[in-house]
Amino acid sequence: VVTNIYSNIKNKKIKKRVSQSFHLQIAPFESWMTIVTLTRNLCCHHARVWNKQNTLRPMIPNIIVKPWINLPTDTLRIYFDMCIIKYFLNIISPGNDMRDKMQALFAEYPEVDLGALGFPSGNWQEEPLWSTRWRRQGLPKKRKDGVVCTHLININRIIFLQRKEEKICHITNPSPLHHLTLYLYIYRQ
Repeated sequence: VVTNIYSNIKNKKIKKRVSQSFHLQIAPFESWMTIVTLTRNLCCHHARVWNKQNTLRPMIPNIIVKPWINLPTDTLRIYFDMCIIKYFLNIISPGNDMRDKMQALFAEYPEVDLGALGFPSGNWQEEPLWSTRWRRQGLPKKRKDGVVCTHLININRIIFLQRKEEKICHITNPSPLHHLTLYLYIYRQ
């Protein structure tokens, strides 16, 4: 649903503002949202994600401003999907414990072959994406171009709000993928 809402936004300026909130270009942001949706659906419906190759290849951004992975990895495996989720989480919830929970899970089930999940042969925990503890930053009050951020919207449920001639899409359904909560920054001139 979230992916469809974003892809159906006609105004390119709005799409660009939303994607820039996550330091991505429009096309990779839309691609990554699709990957998150597909991963959520696989998990929600108890589908196999281990030792499985995805059918949809996520787009790799030309420029990645925030910490990302450096080791070569298969973009069609679940590890890359987890990297996308971790990227979003690092922006939304800096200091999150996704890596720690994954390490605890792998320690509990040592028989799981991380290579089959698409994990790189190097030390994945030392990748910039996984090793960096991002600090939480408050809601931006005003950008350099004078645009003011008026809402931070959790996109896990859908509610349409009308506020002073601007339509705000607010997603409000709890997601089965509990550790992933995405937010939209809504700007107003």
